[in-house]
Amino acid sequence: SREMREITLMRSADDKRRYELEGLGWLQGGSWLKLSAEASTPSGGWSFEAKGWSGGRAEATSSRSGTVEGRYERTSAWSHRGVITWFGQSYDFVKTSTWRYRFQLLQDEVTLLEIEANFSQKKPAVARLEEGADIDPGLVFFAVWLTRLFVAQDSAAT
Repeated sequence: SREMREITLMRSADDKRRYELEGLGWLQGGSWLKLSAEASTPSGGWSFEAKGWSGGRAEATSSRSGTVEGRYERTSAWSHRGVITWFGQSYDFVKTSTWRYRFQLLQDEVTLLEIEANFSQKKPAVARLEEGADIDPGLVFFAVWLTRLFVAQDSAAT
């Protein structure tokens, strides 16, 4: 059986617009309805931005170099299934529940990360990382932000 380390995205005690993932850094956006956010980790900082009106694409741009280091591209017209490319590596990003916002980040069919969005403003997401998986904290934040973006887009659409 797989060992997963659970970490919760929590609202910062210091800044109501900032959310922290224990030991990994922080994510901040004006609100969840905004199509952009900033993230900072020990390995770097990024700005995340949805591209196009459908939300089927997004980019992660390095705060240091200004280059795009991550991308999301939807591969299914009917779901949020897609591919994330992070520093040249490809990962499948798959919604795993019909009723909940639960996603998995997979590489070669191995689950590296599971994310479940909550509707709580204090704890808006829980991430479970595969123990021992070599996964960049920036990629974790990009996947968490995408999950929250899909919640906001679907809420706005109904």
